Amino acid sequence: MLKRRSSEVDQAESQMVERLWLVCLSKWTKQDRASNLIDEREDMVAVVASNHSNTPADPLEQKFKSSGVYIRGRSGWLVDRIVVQTRPGRKAIRLLHKTLDEKLAKYARRNWLTSDGHIEKALRVRGVVEHIKVDLAMLCGFNRWLQKYSPEVTDDPQEMDLSKILGFQMRRKLKVTVSNFDFPSRDRLALVSDLPPRVQRVLQKLSPAGELAYHSMTLAMKKAIEKQQEQAESDPEGAPDNGDD
Repeated sequence: MLKRRSSEVDQAESQMVERLWLVCLSKWTKQDRASNLIDEREDMVAVVASNHSNTPADPLEQKFKSSGVYIRGRSGWLVDRIVVQTRPGRKAIRLLHKTLDEKLAKYARRNWLTSDGHIEKALRVRGVVEHIKVDLAMLCGFNRWLQKYSPEVTDDPQEMDLSKILGFQMRRKLKVTVSNFDFPSRDRLALVSDLPPRVQRVLQKLSPAGELAYHSMTLAMKKAIEKQQEQAESDPEGAPDNGDD
């Protein structure tokens, strides 16, 4: 019973650390403000922050000023968690540090936090780090598919014409775009799009969702195109477009 209770306490503290890390990511946040953002008592936040800000490997940093105590989340802590799970090479680790240092905080504010800085419900339910791993894996799965099948795309992927990418021989002109599917916007893909393919493959393995995102796109779009073909062929008003004048 004591071991079980100790395990539950450790898990609760771990979850609080993750939430505190996210709301303070790469930004000095006053302790009382941070406690409000994660809906925890300030005295508990103070203890957790103190316990997890002692070394460069810890997720948090603390700064003491006359106006109060400030907390900041280290983006490198997420890289450390990724490294433990995926064991990438040294160059990949350096690239991950560089990319996440530059982009992760901005991405988090747009996609994982509400407009007033609180954590989105989906992350609270699944767990912050677990949700982030799934998100990164899916982004890399989608982005690698996009780079493979349409490397020349420069516009928003949401408006990409998938009919040509899949190489279907159409009897008439059909338009199928990524907007037909739950495909990340270009702003979201930008988090991982500058990473080399080998590093994206590393992140894709963080969750089975990465492989699913990669392989499900072709199947889903084939089905969408086939459906539109059937609708076009059954339309008595539309004549097949064979390219003749």
